[in-house]
Amino acid sequence: MGLNSNAHEDEAVRLIGERGATAARVQMLRLLLAARTTASHQILMQAAATRSLDKVTLYRVLDWLVAQGLADRPSTPPPTPPGFEARHINVTVHGRCADCARAGA
Repeated sequence: MGLNSNAHEDEAVRLIGERGATAARVQMLRLLLAARTTASHQILMQAAATRSLDKVTLYRVLDWLVAQGLADRPSTPPPTPPGFEARHINVTVHGRCADCARAGA
């Protein structure tokens, strides 16, 4: 599925629910869900620019998603800038995400 998938938007809206859905939060979570891997700083900045989000708003949204348990900021060795990824919500008893088959959090 591409980054504009309606299924990812529906999933983002469902996951955010009554926690305070805003267009920016839904758009960034949708991007993270569609990426299925860690989204780099460069990818996130490009996505923000195409959605008319400034850098401050982008990182406030990403920090909010992490605080809500909807995203992770995995550590990366220097000099690689850290990225963000959607938290694995649908983890099986074997510790794998049922949606993307990666190891779940």
